[in-house]
Amino acid sequence: SIASLASSNAGLIENVINNADITSTSGTVGDLSTKDLGGAGGIVGVNESTGILRSCDNNATVKARIGGGGIASQNLGTIERCRNLGTLGAGNAVESSKSLSAYSYMGGIAGFNRGLITMSRTTSTGKLLAQRYTTSTPTDTSNNRVIGGIAGYNQDGGQITLSYFSGIRCMGDQYVGGISGINAGT
Repeated sequence: SIASLASSNAGLIENVINNADITSTSGTVGDLSTKDLGGAGGIVGVNESTGILRSCDNNATVKARIGGGGIASQNLGTIERCRNLGTLGAGNAVESSKSLSAYSYMGGIAGFNRGLITMSRTTSTGKLLAQRYTTSTPTDTSNNRVIGGIAGYNQDGGQITLSYFSGIRCMGDQYVGGISGINAGT
């Protein structure tokens, strides 16, 4: 996974603001076996189990075929008091939300969450835009799926508490939610 500050974090990162756009073209849309190949985070790629991200903001655009997150691509540790004010996915001038690219497992704070996200939000100018531009029949690897205002996929063991989405919009083709696209945690 790529990110503006660090590929991975196992310590404490605090009071960081990202204004740099990030794009990952690795990994395959919808294919969970490629999540470690792709991914992009506004602050870090992978927040490890001992990692803490505190009071960090993303103001930029983050794009990834799989695992795009405003703060982290994958969270295994703790994310607290972080904000996404940037765009994930297909930000375009007319904001039609229609995308010529495909995105999957994308979240305003984390694409994948197996740790704790608390007191965090996608707010103000924050948006997640991923909707097919064509009218073809969607497939697991061609459509924009598993998109959430906080986490794309809140996995087993993942926790999201005291967090909210009040951004401009959260759009996709399949499994889209204001908090989580798919929730297998709490």
